[in-house]
Amino acid sequence: MKRIAVAVLAIGALWAISCTSVKEATSRTSVKELNERSGRALVREAAAATYYPVSVSPIAPLMKRTLADYRQLVTTAKANHMHFDSDTVLMVIGRLLDQNLIVQHSDTVQFPRINGSYLCERTGMYSEYKLEMIPGTNNIKGVVYQQYPPAKSDVTGAVEADGSVTLGPPRGSGGKTFHYQYKEDGATALLINKGDMYGANFRGTVGPKVDTKWYTYSYSPEVQFPEPNNANGGSYEIGDLSGLQLVDDTHAIGSFAWTVSLNKFGQAVYPFQKPSGTGRVQFGKKPDGSWFVNNWCMTNCMF
Repeated sequence: MKRIAVAVLAIGALWAISCTSVKEATSRTSVKELNERSGRALVREAAAATYYPVSVSPIAPLMKRTLADYRQLVTTAKANHMHFDSDTVLMVIGRLLDQNLIVQHSDTVQFPRINGSYLCERTGMYSEYKLEMIPGTNNIKGVVYQQYPPAKSDVTGAVEADGSVTLGPPRGSGGKTFHYQYKEDGATALLINKGDMYGANFRGTVGPKVDTKWYTYSYSPEVQFPEPNNANGGSYEIGDLSGLQLVDDTHAIGSFAWTVSLNKFGQAVYPFQKPSGTGRVQFGKKPDGSWFVNNWCMTNCMF
């Protein structure tokens, strides 16, 4: 269950509107008489030309190549009656996978098995790694023994498909990380020091290769990205216009209620409650006496 804990990142308010607060005028029509009804119609026309943005930044870190099968993680979490809020990244990705809005790809990569005892080859120097692979991953854990000064330390690391190996102290504990190249000479496994003047080569025993399944995730063509990092979550539904107030002979302001008509992507992010709020609108008057939408905003309005 450790992977589930890693994958579950509470995001809460990160699924917020990421559009700019003020919109340029988009209404193509104007009205001679401005009131709550005609003003609402103008705002509806302006809002019809835009979309409700959903930031995908919280998802981005989990879309990289990974050992995590998010579909299985969600299934396991539900089977074990583990409670996660609906807006955690893991649950959102699970719903997007169910809707085929995120596509899961997998491939199997073969890694050398770094396992057992590896003795230092340098004359007059005793140092030994005792290592094992963490099942289902390309990660390594173990201990290192040294003679001068006498010490025993935990080590962690990883091996890549090309045989590159890193070994060092557990993350966050400080200390030096060493880099090796894994090679085989018959039944002998070699960790060859990559140019570190304080490093050495180590000799162990060749073991069977490790097959590890990796996953990548991508958005389906159905998901629209009008702007980088913002997916189209649906369209705005404009409610009643209120507080209509004449500022001067050619300008008026008002407030309007709005909710979102969510598309499939928006429903996966907001499964239980539609986003809603109160926006602001500025109306302008043309020389011919007709009114039009000058500026409007959905949130964080500055007028």
